[in-house]
Amino acid sequence: MKKTALSKQHNSTSKAFAKQPDSQSTKYEYVYYWILNNIQEQRYLPNHKLPSIRKLATMLNLSSFTISSAYDLLVADGYVRAVKGVGYYVEKVHFQSIETDRQNNKKRTDNVNNSTWLMQHLFNNHPENHYPGRGRLPTQWIPKKEFCSSIKKSFTNTNHMFTSYGSIHGLKNLRQLFAKNLNLFGLTADIDNIITTAGVSGAIDLITDYLLSPGDVVLIDDPCWFWIISCLKMKKVQIISIERTAAGPNIEQIKLAVSQFKPKLYITNAVLHNPTSFNLSPFVIHEVINLAKQYDFYILEDDIYSELVRVEENIRYVSLDDNSRVFYCSSPSKIIGGNFKVGLLYCPKEHTDGLLNQKMLSQMCVAEMNEQAILDICLSPHYRKHVEKVSERLLLSHEKIAKQIQKIGLTYPEDTNPGLFVWQQLPCNASTLAFAAKKDGWLIAPGNLFSLNEHNNNYMRLNVALTNTDFFYWLDNYLNRL
Repeated sequence: MKKTALSKQHNSTSKAFAKQPDSQSTKYEYVYYWILNNIQEQRYLPNHKLPSIRKLATMLNLSSFTISSAYDLLVADGYVRAVKGVGYYVEKVHFQSIETDRQNNKKRTDNVNNSTWLMQHLFNNHPENHYPGRGRLPTQWIPKKEFCSSIKKSFTNTNHMFTSYGSIHGLKNLRQLFAKNLNLFGLTADIDNIITTAGVSGAIDLITDYLLSPGDVVLIDDPCWFWIISCLKMKKVQIISIERTAAGPNIEQIKLAVSQFKPKLYITNAVLHNPTSFNLSPFVIHEVINLAKQYDFYILEDDIYSELVRVEENIRYVSLDDNSRVFYCSSPSKIIGGNFKVGLLYCPKEHTDGLLNQKMLSQMCVAEMNEQAILDICLSPHYRKHVEKVSERLLLSHEKIAKQIQKIGLTYPEDTNPGLFVWQQLPCNASTLAFAAKKDGWLIAPGNLFSLNEHNNNYMRLNVALTNTDFFYWLDNYLNRL
């Protein structure tokens, strides 16, 4: 009887909310909107107690974990409050605000023509098998059990860390490990010139705040990581894009830009460039460094995918610099997991003190317990095996995706290296495709998000580890309708 009554009740609800869980809405999203709808219809009133997790799981024929996840999200969004040991209660919210929030969120997330659209989806729980545009490894590729074992070990001796801030410089042993890794590039790094940061994004934010003022000129690759474009726009600097192809950045464009605009900084990747997965030759790196010295600008090298590059390809900007022009940053977060926001920055000696001061006044310290956890994971035997396995899986994924791309009549870019991405050219506008894909439950990363110009409007970034046969079936059908 309960299920019959519930079914009738649910069928009478507003069409604004999800009615049944399907391939485009997760089960906990179904519960989330089911509860919101009942609040909207005033079946659950402010300060009234909601059904217990167990009771609602029985009512909706779902797992207790699903119900708990939905309640957690409702609490986080302010619609429900949790009373420890008692249960969940409806908060005093304006009922109309639920629909208003939903409509505002729809406007934000439907705009595929700005990076906010993609950024918002980085932190949601959209099904991975419908997210070919995502920028991280599949969840099932991470050996969580082994890594958790290392984390537990690291926390056994961290009682002193609960009340301390840690070092502004960063955990010494972690910086020593990073210096050792830099030796693979033929570089002898002084750990005093290494600083921990809140991930690579934290390093980029730190350096740009330290070096730049509003109106300063910055060079970026075109295409480049979409977050950098939004970050620089927020800092109100002048951005000039440099065409980036399999041969590297357009040297003539750099020469023209540096002679006319006197930039302070060039933000780039040498290996596994995001989003193209292209690498650079030592010759191109030499040319850019020589221009940096000649025209007095700095290079910020983002090497977030460093672990995925074969040892014989360990040529970076920082490898060929003399510790004068290159700020180099990296992080194991792409290999371990996005929640481990610990990055490492190697900088020219003359700027170390200035960056430490900037870090102290803006970010203070990176959480030392995070630093210790990262250190213990990276030193564990599981980590190296994990990196090797990921590299093997990516290579196989590239081979598989190349066949699928060719099968639907597209061309796999031959200069792609076996990193996480393929920069795929399309016979259509990628923004239009992204909007159609979203309606059908797919989230892709259209090329316009990675570019200041219109050169890349017919490209999209594909994650080779998450792009499956079902997506190519959808894409083939879409292209055939054009």
